[in-house]
Amino acid sequence: MTETTQHKSNTPIEWEQAEGFSKYLISTDGQVYSLKSDRLLPQGFTHRGYKQVDVCNDEGIKKHMRVHRLVYMAHKGAIPEGMQINHKDENKANNCIDNLELMTNKENSSYGTRNARISQSMKRYRAKQRAMAAC
Repeated sequence: MTETTQHKSNTPIEWEQAEGFSKYLISTDGQVYSLKSDRLLPQGFTHRGYKQVDVCNDEGIKKHMRVHRLVYMAHKGAIPEGMQINHKDENKANNCIDNLELMTNKENSSYGTRNARISQSMKRYRAKQRAMAAC
């Protein structure tokens, strides 16, 4: 089932069902709509900063799903085993379909500025260790 609405930026928002979650429509901008309760579902955050929503799969099992995974599954298809969803802009709350891409764990862990951040953290840590060793 596909429905289209208009986003405030005049970009059309499309709504699709994700395989295994047919009681919900998921938008291209990261909203989750319950067909059963006829409302948008509230979203919380995981301890790692990802948006999360509580849904029931088609077998009736309640799941805490990360919104970016539902968006990807609804609009691009199944997520292959061993693959992860990367946020291109590194903003975990930006679940627009255009901001999501498939990557391996290795690709995702070295994406963007992450390596620079780790490198800077390690430099600070090593500098502290050297300073403490000199005392």
